Amino acid sequence: MEGPKYLKIADDIAETIGAGALAPGEPVPSETALMDRYGVAVGTVRHAMAELRTRGLIETRHGAGSFVKSALLEGSVPLSPDLLDQLREKHGLTREGFKRAMQSAEVSITEADSGEYALTYRIPLS
Repeated sequence: MEGPKYLKIADDIAETIGAGALAPGEPVPSETALMDRYGVAVGTVRHAMAELRTRGLIETRHGAGSFVKSALLEGSVPLSPDLLDQLREKHGLTREGFKRAMQSAEVSITEADSGEYALTYRIPLS
């Protein structure tokens, strides 16, 4: 191995995760197993695990071990006030009622055969 051993180990585990051999929620091999596999000391393995946490690939749960994180895209896209007003008016909601309802809304985006996209929503009103 050239370069820092911990980075090579982290890269190898990241590649395993990327290839799907370790799926989201699955445990990462134990420190002992990784020490045996790579022939390194526990400090090197811990440094590799810290690198994987920094990359956002794993999470460590005290007393349970390290697990592959679920893939998640997060973000937000501004919606036009016109669209929000159309939704409120379509369902007869006040601004405050709409704001409360949106706190538990399920929203998805779907693609139609024409290639256009639609915002699909489920808004509980209770």
